[in-house]
Amino acid sequence: NCRPVRGGPAMWILNNDTGFVADQTFLGDRDLNDTYILAVKATFDVGADGTCTRASDQAPVDHAPRPLFPDRESSLAADTDFDFMKRGTDIVALGSAINPDPSGRGDVTVGLKVGPVEKRLRVCGQRVWLHSALGPLLSDPEPFREMPVIWENAFGGADRGRKGAIADDRNPVGTGFAEGAEGIEGLRAPTIFAPAEDYQRWTHRPLAAGFGPVARHWRPRRDRAGTYDQAWQDHRAPQWPLDLDPRFFQAAPDDQQAIPPLRGTEEVRVVNMTEDGFLGFRLPQFRPYATILVGRESVQVRLWLATLAIYPGARRIVETWLVTFPCQGRREKIVSIDVWDKPLVRIAAGTAPTEEDAP
Repeated sequence: NCRPVRGGPAMWILNNDTGFVADQTFLGDRDLNDTYILAVKATFDVGADGTCTRASDQAPVDHAPRPLFPDRESSLAADTDFDFMKRGTDIVALGSAINPDPSGRGDVTVGLKVGPVEKRLRVCGQRVWLHSALGPLLSDPEPFREMPVIWENAFGGADRGRKGAIADDRNPVGTGFAEGAEGIEGLRAPTIFAPAEDYQRWTHRPLAAGFGPVARHWRPRRDRAGTYDQAWQDHRAPQWPLDLDPRFFQAAPDDQQAIPPLRGTEEVRVVNMTEDGFLGFRLPQFRPYATILVGRESVQVRLWLATLAIYPGARRIVETWLVTFPCQGRREKIVSIDVWDKPLVRIAAGTAPTEEDAP
């Protein structure tokens, strides 16, 4: 668990005593000042009794966004774990809706509740656009046993008649988006909706609905990256724009962000995304802390829960805990970082995005 980040003198050595995966990097803040970032990623299996235990195989830290389907344009399986301005916890879920009706007919409501965050989606069977004398006609929904709750099955996509020249920038990998009725025959209709949304005509523009992470180039997330105009080129580049919105760094849909961050003991409920229809448990009582040795100064900090990923079908969760440490002018003085899962003393200083004391 002792690993130097680079060769030469013993600097930036990470001593990880958590039993989980830890990694580190440096990023520039809004003004490109050096910022040290430490990530601890903990994977737990959820037992039948709701008990969370350490998984035998631990998910690695993601240094870059990871696509769900690497061989084509797709939604994300996970965003990078290294971001320096998250204000809260991203809550995402990747799995399938399970139809409780043995016949596979009817719609299914899937639900996700984590602490103060609660969300439902409606899932229906697959439909396609058919040709008729009166114009495009939707087929009846097919029965289904499982339906992946992914952005590819939500409303969006690109207009086929324009060869992808026009796309729904809220969800360019989705389906059902069309600029005109010509060539719509055979187009898949979306199967994932917000509860109050519908899709019966090709002119409908329902919200893109899902539980998964949102890519940075999708709206509304990309609009929060700030303004990159001539004034930015002349006076600010390569620093971040002054109007950068910290919400840009949140990967979860807006209604799946817990601000302030979760403490890590909240109750979790997932409905109709497991074989028995319900997954309920409480997040494990795990919270990592770190001591950063800068020259001869020892700074103790606590990490906050930046991302909670839930995999209902696998009965597994992955928690990513972060801490950011401003170190402009002191980067080369960082000697070592020790990380553990219990506080040794009361925390006197830290950079978590909440002022509450450590438990």
